[in-house]
Amino acid sequence: MNPVTSFLVFACLVAAFGTGYLVKPYLGFAFLGIGAVIAMSLKMANVWQKFVILRMGKLQTVKGAGLFAIIPVLDTVIAVIDGRIQTTAFNAEQALTKDTFRST
Repeated sequence: MNPVTSFLVFACLVAAFGTGYLVKPYLGFAFLGIGAVIAMSLKMANVWQKFVILRMGKLQTVKGAGLFAIIPVLDTVIAVIDGRIQTTAFNAEQALTKDTFRST
């Protein structure tokens, strides 16, 4: 969970226990439900990530960097695409081609 989502869920849990203990228990259950929905719906993508979101099996959107919300029952994050540059090591012999050798 990202820090924003964690804070909002924690605030809902504190409100749930506070209102459930001090006011009415059913209000506490309501805040617990709100906290659960927030935990499932808020997502955060890093700068190098793209989230592919499907709504009921069809492509909805591709979200980039930042905080965004999905509808927990209808939307699913099907893939997280990493856009960072990946390097591989190779020997110079592998990169040489036939045209680099000159015959004199």
